[in-house]
Amino acid sequence: MTRANFMVLILFLTTAILIAFEPPPARAGASGNYANSCDNCTDSGDKLSCSCKKRNGQHNSTSLWYGPCQSGSISNDNGVLKCPLRGTAWRTCRNTTWQGARISSECRKIDGTWVWTSINHPNCPGNFTNCDGALQCSDTCP
Repeated sequence: MTRANFMVLILFLTTAILIAFEPPPARAGASGNYANSCDNCTDSGDKLSCSCKKRNGQHNSTSLWYGPCQSGSISNDNGVLKCPLRGTAWRTCRNTTWQGARISSECRKIDGTWVWTSINHPNCPGNFTNCDGALQCSDTCP
């Protein structure tokens, strides 16, 4: 076995172990530290809308569909509501954005390269997983 193949095998096994011990998603409404710097918030049951303070002191109107968020993770990032995804995808994905019901993220493939991927989150009641650079709605990769 070559060193490169061995490294791929170690990455695969590590990911499988992390997925196996991921807790189930919790659905307790919008929660997180955003309340420290946001006000006039409304929670429709799956979408949070607030006026959040930016670094320059001004407020920005912002909304977030928080269904795909980890429980208790919503924060204010310079006037924009943000959160990491449920599941294990946040460990190997970056630059994640939401546009309506669509989540886009740059995810690392097994070979170490980064690719852009997206998924429609209302169709995903469970966790998000990075399967070799593709966001999947499952606890494990096919």
